[in-house]
Amino acid sequence: MAYDMHAAKITWSENGDGYTIVQDGMKIESMKPQPKPRTKWFNNILEANGNTPLSKLNRIPEKKSLKCNIYLKLEYFNVAGSLEDRSAIRMIEVAEQHGLKKGATVIAPASGNIAISIALVCAVKGYKAMIPENGTNETFSCENSQIEFVTKYAISSKCIIVTPDRPSHDIADIMTALDAQVIRTNNGKTPESPDSHYAYAKLIAEGIPNSYFLDENISGANALTHYETTANEIVTALNSKVDLVIVPVRTGAALTGISKFFKQHHPGTKIYGVRSHDEDFPPIPELSTGNLPSVANFSDVTGMEIVRSKEAFLMTRELIKEEGLMVGPSSGAGVCAAFRV
Repeated sequence: MAYDMHAAKITWSENGDGYTIVQDGMKIESMKPQPKPRTKWFNNILEANGNTPLSKLNRIPEKKSLKCNIYLKLEYFNVAGSLEDRSAIRMIEVAEQHGLKKGATVIAPASGNIAISIALVCAVKGYKAMIPENGTNETFSCENSQIEFVTKYAISSKCIIVTPDRPSHDIADIMTALDAQVIRTNNGKTPESPDSHYAYAKLIAEGIPNSYFLDENISGANALTHYETTANEIVTALNSKVDLVIVPVRTGAALTGISKFFKQHHPGTKIYGVRSHDEDFPPIPELSTGNLPSVANFSDVTGMEIVRSKEAFLMTRELIKEEGLMVGPSSGAGVCAAFRV
């Protein structure tokens, strides 16, 4: 069966002070959004995720004569350095509630930060994993027989990451350090292509007993974690005085969860997404420019801003130089959008 990033039917239903997600017959109940208490020590490193700080912008707004306060939520304070840690932890938790057992192999088509986050969670929890993502070790194409591909990696005891052929060495090295084996597939393929890294991951999952196919594109838990944690942390930090929230869009999960929270608890707050587009400049890897997967639900979003990638990269340099914030271009795009709306 071909891979389809739009296959999942995900519905959100308000349930008292929370939400119930129904995904292909599987029911996921939200936890009550509340601040996570700070602690002096952790049972494991995953407990250190969340409660990331907000940092006020000072010099850049002053130069632009802006009279409002703008804050950046510093998700690089999470353990693996991005908000994707939240998604990886919650997706694995839901998987454990619905059949994932110790000793199983987690197979997840992913790239970039989410691949690192999934590999880290699997390492801490003791799962083997296969993650089709941006990797470096070995290259496969559709010329390899399916039987050869599955048989070779079914016997591996390591986390296996299958990826398009375009990763940075740093990302591949981190995943390897987390005991993940990185496998490259053909680059530039759409998820639905029969030789994309998504298709290979699905193929592996079908061929390996005691495996679990973990796909951020069709996992409601990916969005639910931002409803439960990220949005509530913003409100708590600012004493519920939030006029506008800008969320960079990759899969759309963060924007979905955050917008659902504010619609339910603070309906007066405006929620905008930001995506990138630029034909004459390198794209922003973290921002989506194409069709969004099943996990995206923007029914409670106020609007969407499109920022040219050159503009986002220039703002990123300003954030580093003027504010000392070591952020990436998706943050730059978010700040550009904030100045517009």
